[in-house]
Amino acid sequence: MWFSNIRKRISVFLMLVCSVHGFARSHSVGRVHTEHRTLSETKFGTMGKHGHPETALNSHNAAFWAVGHVAAGTLGTPLVARATSSWYQRIQKPTWTPPNKVFAPVWTTLYASMGIAASRVFQQVGLRTFPMLFWCLHMVLNVVWAPVFFGLQRFRLALWINIGLIGSLAGIIPIFYKVNPTAGLFLLPYFMWLVYATKLNQAICKLNPTNKGYNDAMLQADIAKLQKKAAIYAGC
Repeated sequence: MWFSNIRKRISVFLMLVCSVHGFARSHSVGRVHTEHRTLSETKFGTMGKHGHPETALNSHNAAFWAVGHVAAGTLGTPLVARATSSWYQRIQKPTWTPPNKVFAPVWTTLYASMGIAASRVFQQVGLRTFPMLFWCLHMVLNVVWAPVFFGLQRFRLALWINIGLIGSLAGIIPIFYKVNPTAGLFLLPYFMWLVYATKLNQAICKLNPTNKGYNDAMLQADIAKLQKKAAIYAGC
């Protein structure tokens, strides 16, 4: 189950990389014709602030960062797949909860766009700078959310993480925009999805209240584990 989700993410990601690479290539060719670059500039590209060739390697750098972000996003996929096929189906959720099949393509697209945004800022300011360190901290929170929500069924803690994600991203977007306007714009879809995901997390908290550290999701997860053990025992 989780392997098929990863395969779907890879397929969506490859299409995104091809689109980004094609755009970067056509953009660089157009600049060569309009600005009459020399042969050496056309072959190697101009050098950026930190020594990165801006035309020849921009698309490759963006693809590298996109791959890294998509890979980071897949770390929690086994937990998500296991939960959505067991206890997550049994707990109460709001009527506007999206179907499970929506999450993989949406998050793959968002992670790829996040990686592209980060790559554009990295090329201009480098890694050991406030914008990139702030972004790395944000990504740590992002990766931690799935294990907390789907792995531990700690809905309230996951909600606070989501609030932290929204707050930090609200600060990151103008910082990225100041460095590279396109990078800031690339984060807007992610921001909108985070707001939606936070409202969904909040609604699930209300529908499945935690009492003395225990909630219905934990109960359903425990039942699923016992059923699995019982099936194994019966098979023996």
